[in-house]
Amino acid sequence: METTTYNYIQLALVAGAWCLFAPLGLTIVLHRKWFQYQFIGLRMWFHLHRLFMIFAVCAYYTGVGIYFVVVKDTLVMNTMQEVYQWMMVAVGGMLLFQLTGTLLRPPQTHEKRTLWNSVHRLSGIVVLCSGIALVYIGVYIMVEYMGESYYLWIVPMSSCLFIILILNILIPCFRSKETLEDIEENKNENMNEFPVMTENTDTNIA
Repeated sequence: METTTYNYIQLALVAGAWCLFAPLGLTIVLHRKWFQYQFIGLRMWFHLHRLFMIFAVCAYYTGVGIYFVVVKDTLVMNTMQEVYQWMMVAVGGMLLFQLTGTLLRPPQTHEKRTLWNSVHRLSGIVVLCSGIALVYIGVYIMVEYMGESYYLWIVPMSSCLFIILILNILIPCFRSKETLEDIEENKNENMNEFPVMTENTDTNIA
């Protein structure tokens, strides 16, 4: 297999991790109220979130491995290549921090659980944004120094991010509508459930 092909594979894996799997994992967490039913002792949203993040981790570290083992030594180094390499290492370190934090997650009732949730969410957003930036730098290198077409990479990557963004905008709208309808329905049921109180007009005869 040619080195160029390995370069395509590593960038496709990194793009899949940060433009598809990780954003989907974050979307599941943001809208976890839709996936509250139990499955194998845990909420369904947690299973889906973990599944997408496992895909993201495996795709990213596989792409990083291919880059440093196969691709790196065949490239003519320049400033952008060095930036790409150092960002790969930085994003990999932040992702490792996320994984370590997951293993050290305190119990639900622990006093530090709220702090852990905040740190986990914030670091997750930072590593996601950094990963997306890394992907676009990789595409820039592929186009400027290897003569590839922007459309080959930008269109599918940006389409995935755009569709996921639209889902995150639309889902709360449907959720809000559903919630309002449920409230109105429950209100009507409660009104029908209780008997109508009438004023007692009986008078006592002395």
